Amino acid sequence: MSEDAEATRYAPRVFVKVGQQGSPSSTLPPISEEVVQQASPSSTLPRISEAALPDQRVMTMELNYAAGVGDASLVAKLLEARHDPSAGDYDERTPLHVAAGSGKGHEVMRLLIAARAGVNVLNKWGNTPLQLARLTKDWDAETLLVQNGAKIMKQRIQQQAEHAHWSLDRSEVHVGEELSKTLKSKVSLATWRGTTVVAKVALPSVTMHTMATNLKISKSLLDLAAAAYESEAEDMALQDELLQEIDILSSIRHPDLVMFLGACLEKTAPIMFITEYMSGGDLERYYMSKRNHNNGEPWHASSVTVMGWATAIARALSFLHNCHPPIVHRDLKPLNLLLDKNLELKVADFGISKMINEGGKTKEKYKMTGGIGSWLYMAPEVVRHQDYSEKVDIYSFALIMYFMSSGRTPFYEMGRDPELVLKEYIKGNEPRPKVSQCHVHLRQIISQAWSVDATERPSGQELTAMLVEASHSAEVGCACTVT
Repeated sequence: MSEDAEATRYAPRVFVKVGQQGSPSSTLPPISEEVVQQASPSSTLPRISEAALPDQRVMTMELNYAAGVGDASLVAKLLEARHDPSAGDYDERTPLHVAAGSGKGHEVMRLLIAARAGVNVLNKWGNTPLQLARLTKDWDAETLLVQNGAKIMKQRIQQQAEHAHWSLDRSEVHVGEELSKTLKSKVSLATWRGTTVVAKVALPSVTMHTMATNLKISKSLLDLAAAAYESEAEDMALQDELLQEIDILSSIRHPDLVMFLGACLEKTAPIMFITEYMSGGDLERYYMSKRNHNNGEPWHASSVTVMGWATAIARALSFLHNCHPPIVHRDLKPLNLLLDKNLELKVADFGISKMINEGGKTKEKYKMTGGIGSWLYMAPEVVRHQDYSEKVDIYSFALIMYFMSSGRTPFYEMGRDPELVLKEYIKGNEPRPKVSQCHVHLRQIISQAWSVDATERPSGQELTAMLVEASHSAEVGCACTVT
């Protein structure tokens, strides 16, 4: 039977795994009497013809069947009868796998989670319940699982890497010159099978030895233990973030996105993945170099070049926002826009990107990467911790178009402290750069893209069409200078 077979066709087999990453049935908490009383009197157990099977096998098939058909009353009865909610069937599917993949088992999932079912159990194919919920586009199920501890699993991604042939042998990746470094990761030039690439490696937190030497003698062992615990927690958070980036990059392909080539996911070494090398560097440093050669005066590319770059970004956003589920980049800025040797532009760095419910919004708080430079490109609704959608990327894109067209950092007239802009947002104000400093063909597009009302900002697809039309006008009229 295939993985996505309907639960109503559930057939008993002879192999069952019991208690995967969940509490053993002997320690399961009882379901409340109120839940049991809600069970329908008409609910009856499915007939199991293989009466000779051990009790646990029968119980597992009964619970998976009830989960598959979405019968919450029957699930409540079975859990009260001490059926193990984390037992796996012949394909290592737990009841939570079956319910998450059915598209109709939200109440069942709540009962299973309340009974301490393992939310991060892997089935035979390396899928967790979270992955199955995403495959069936059941966003409510996804939210429920994430709220109860579901995570992207390294083992699942390893299996996907092997299956899709992007798992790399670390000995073939020769890391060279360091390009950049943050508190979380290091980006370096590297060679892989004769090709120049970029390698991003997770940086573990300080080791016990380093912490011991840095702590003063007066510090107690309790201080050292607390620091070690905090370091381990940081490492886990970093691993989750890098796995999230790999999970997204490995599942998407587009000519305007920097190409993902593979990853090293061994247990004994830090996570590392490689992407294509963009020899032109990032847009921020490219403009900085041009400004330095211009005696420190603002420099901007020609309108034709800016239009080309803007169109590439718009195409990338159109692709990301129309994925299933949609992907929000959440950290668009010049540092994350890379140029190749021909000065063609591509979007990079999906470290804090997020898949969101289609047509939905989120209020999830997040931190922009790269320090204060990112704050300038953050949408007001994010600063205010309001609901936001993929339109936060459109707002950031508007400021990027301003930067590319004017050669000036957004809000430069407010001073060097970007927190001043954030404080204005928090006060309810809506400051914007002077669009008159941009190429004439971009002014209306930029103004629409940074609209106060996020719903009035054009989509990536609409912006692509607008920019293509504006590019034709710019080529004909050649508005190469700012008026």
